[in-house]
Amino acid sequence: ELQDKVAKYLGSPEVLNAVLSPEIIGTFMKPDADWRPFVSGCLKRVQDVNALGGPRMQIVWWGSLQSLARLPMWPVDRNHILDAERLLEQWAKEMDEHGKVDDRGFCMSTFSHRWERPALDSSAHPDTPDHKKAAKLATYGEHGTCPIFEPHHKFDYYFWVDFAGVDQFDLRSKQLGVCKLPAFISATTEVIM
Repeated sequence: ELQDKVAKYLGSPEVLNAVLSPEIIGTFMKPDADWRPFVSGCLKRVQDVNALGGPRMQIVWWGSLQSLARLPMWPVDRNHILDAERLLEQWAKEMDEHGKVDDRGFCMSTFSHRWERPALDSSAHPDTPDHKKAAKLATYGEHGTCPIFEPHHKFDYYFWVDFAGVDQFDLRSKQLGVCKLPAFISATTEVIM
């Protein structure tokens, strides 16, 4: 049932027409661009994904990656993983007249990667033993840059990472999370590989 809902959602006009065209991107490149409609669109996409049922969309802030020095795992590290819908609702309350908080725009990225330590048991892990992926994402987020929008805009980066966004212990919840993977990706702004 969830798989059918995800497929229907992904084929809907709301998703298919939510592409950031060159014209739309051009409006955001201006120094005084208003990012509030972008934030509203992000919130709407996350609300739609959460309304499908199954696990809610969970994301990780770059600062959490920096302080942990590793990728957090759901549900063990739940205190370092954010509910995307609640975060965006709070962002909308705190943003300035340009849609920014602390002079940064909002950016939610999917981190697409291969698991460095694959296994069929709990020893499986997506990162290297010295946590290179977490370090790179933290650095990317700390800099807050995007070549398309330089030099006028910096971003506060949040990442959807499967290890943090899908339950790693409860098999049923994990299956539902994997089923929603395409919907989670569709709600993000970019894919980082």
